[in-house]
Amino acid sequence: MFTKKSTFIALSAIIIIPLLLLNIFNLYRNNSAVGANNSLNNYSKDSTNLVVWGSAKINQLNKYKESNNRTFSDLLRLPKEESNLENQKYSAGYKHFGRLDPNGTIQMQGDNRVGQVGDGTNFILQTNPQKLTLKDIMQLESNYNHSLSLDKNGEVYSWGLNLSGQIGNGNNENKNSPTKVNNLPKIKSVNAGYRTSFGISEQGIVYGWGGKCDSKGLATWKKLNAEISGNLNLAGGYYDRAGNTSDDPENYNDCNEISEVNMNINSNTPKIIEGLENIQSMSAGYGHFLALNQVGGVYSWGCNLYGQLGRNQNINDPTSQKPTLIEGLNNITQIEAGFRHSLALDKDGNVYSWGHNEYGELGNNSTKDLYIPTKINNLPKIKKIVASHDYSLAIDENNNLWLWGENLYQQIDSDISKKFISTPQKLETKSQFLDAESKGTFILAKIYTP
Repeated sequence: MFTKKSTFIALSAIIIIPLLLLNIFNLYRNNSAVGANNSLNNYSKDSTNLVVWGSAKINQLNKYKESNNRTFSDLLRLPKEESNLENQKYSAGYKHFGRLDPNGTIQMQGDNRVGQVGDGTNFILQTNPQKLTLKDIMQLESNYNHSLSLDKNGEVYSWGLNLSGQIGNGNNENKNSPTKVNNLPKIKSVNAGYRTSFGISEQGIVYGWGGKCDSKGLATWKKLNAEISGNLNLAGGYYDRAGNTSDDPENYNDCNEISEVNMNINSNTPKIIEGLENIQSMSAGYGHFLALNQVGGVYSWGCNLYGQLGRNQNINDPTSQKPTLIEGLNNITQIEAGFRHSLALDKDGNVYSWGHNEYGELGNNSTKDLYIPTKINNLPKIKKIVASHDYSLAIDENNNLWLWGENLYQQIDSDISKKFISTPQKLETKSQFLDAESKGTFILAKIYTP
């Protein structure tokens, strides 16, 4: 005869045991969705995943924030029909990122203190992907605190921080939802800088907007930063809660070194960048800019305090604001302007670097700045380059990932004692890298495990 106690135990077993078995089954079934404490080599075979690693401070990644370059964390498991590189496009800002789906819609998440997620809210943090109202989007570009998109009709939309006029709508108010950029012809590609924006017309003419860095803007920034309890990124640096700057790398702010004269934009509406013709692509850094023409030549202009213009000098003068062809760069297929350094990739898969090198971001086994483009040795044939915040990435023809530069967030190596690595380091993994993006404290990558 059963007692009440034995009956309770039996019923509990009937309920609990199936639940445990179900959890075990789900754990086995979802084995490919690796958590923050699993090795990157534990991915199931024949799977494609969107992964992230880097700063433990990027709390917009929520449960993925403990990841590093030796332990990837999943953001998304891609179905087979979407595993193609051509079908999935991604964009990474400083603390926010987005996914452009094959159907032309955008999902974004992350830091949203100034509306950079674009979902129409001002929630400080969006830990889950937010679908935007945009349709038929062909390109998505993010940078520190704002994003741009381009639709199939050649129209440009922008959202996020606007204190430098980077939204392009004629004022300096932040936008938490996509805003159409007017006064533009049909655009074929866009590029977002740290506080600038660019669009290239079908005729190869470059339009730019943003770039203002005056005392009024700085005062507004300090006020806004104080209102949101500090840590508002300003074009690569921070103000603290009192609105003061710091020399710490994470609190770096050199806004005053980017004068209005050498930005050559300083407009909150689109304007033609004179001196550029037949341009096929653009890349905007913090205060310097690169433009690639149809025959593989590279123009540079903007800030040159670290030699990032590649003109064999490190000074700002009246010629810095004028787009000028960089000598010695030929047959270039891709350009990348990082925070204060530059990269270029030629048709043979060679990588060239120049500019700031305090953290070894030029990959030449040195920390000395370079004023002219110099080939990086010890790299195989490369098919894609990425210049981020004082560090660099490259994907070779065999889908291996190479990294070098600042290691403040363990984005290069999980050894926290290594503050930087000045030579290219291959990330050892069985997975293949189909794509990678980075503009700040973390790396967003698409990997395939054969």
